[in-house]
Amino acid sequence: NNGAAFEIAPRVLRALGAQVIALHVEPDGVNINRGYDALEPKLLRETVLRARADWGVQFDGDGDRAVFVDARGNFVDGDFVLAIFARDFAARGWLKNNRVVSTVMANVGLEESLRAIGVELERTSVGDKWVTEKMRARGARIGGEQSGHIVLFDGGHTTGDGLYTTIRLAEILARNGAQLSELAACMQKYPQVLVNVRVPRKPPLDDFPRIRNQVSLSQNVLGDDARILLRYSGTENLARVMIEGPDAAVIAQEANAIARVIEETII
Repeated sequence: NNGAAFEIAPRVLRALGAQVIALHVEPDGVNINRGYDALEPKLLRETVLRARADWGVQFDGDGDRAVFVDARGNFVDGDFVLAIFARDFAARGWLKNNRVVSTVMANVGLEESLRAIGVELERTSVGDKWVTEKMRARGARIGGEQSGHIVLFDGGHTTGDGLYTTIRLAEILARNGAQLSELAACMQKYPQVLVNVRVPRKPPLDDFPRIRNQVSLSQNVLGDDARILLRYSGTENLARVMIEGPDAAVIAQEANAIARVIEETII
C-alpha cells in the first residue's frame, strides 16, 4: 500500500525467519493506499495463490490495520483474528474477565464463536477510540474492529499496530504448527452486505418516518435471524447500510432498498 509499513514490515518479518514477497513498497509521497481495498485484497490473494505462500498480510496507509489471506485465498479479516486470539489467550489463561470488545459492525459469527468457549462479545461504536475505552472499562485484554485494527492489552500497555498484530498471529501459527485456514475455521461468518449512500448532510436517520418504515419492512422480510445497522461515516458524507443474515441475496436486496430510500429522503 506504499504506506507507513512499507519498509519496516518486510524487514521485521524477514528477521523473524519468514520468506517475504513484498508488494506496494515504492512510496512516492502520493501513491499511499493506491490499490488498497480492505474488503477485497485482490492482488494479495492472487500473489498468495500464485506463490503458494502460507499466508499474506495487507496493511493500511498508517499501518494500524492488518487483514490477511490464507493459503487457499480466503479473506481473514479482523473478526477472524479476534476469534483466533481469544482462543489462544483463553487456552493460556490470559483472557481477563472472559470478554472481547468489538464494534457494532462485528459479524454475528464472531459472537457465536466466542460464546462457544464461554467468552462474551461486548460491542461499542465504530472506532478504535471507543473499543479501547470499553476495554479499559470492562477489563478486557483483546479488542478490535472487523477492519483489522486489533488492540491488545498484553503487557500493561495499549497496542493497536498492524505489524504487532501480524507478529502475534504468526507466533500463534508457528506454536500450533497450524495453517491460517485451520485456525480461522473456529468462526463461521454470516453473509454481510454494506451499501454506502452519498448524502449532502447528516441529520439523524431516525428522524425520517420513511426511513424508519423501510427498515421495519426490510426487517419483516429478513426475519429475526438478520441484523440491520444504519450509521454515518465519521469521515465522509456517507450513510452506511449494513445488513447481516443467512441469505446473501435477500440481504443485498433489502440493503439496496433501504439505501434508495435514504438517497431519496436526505436531499
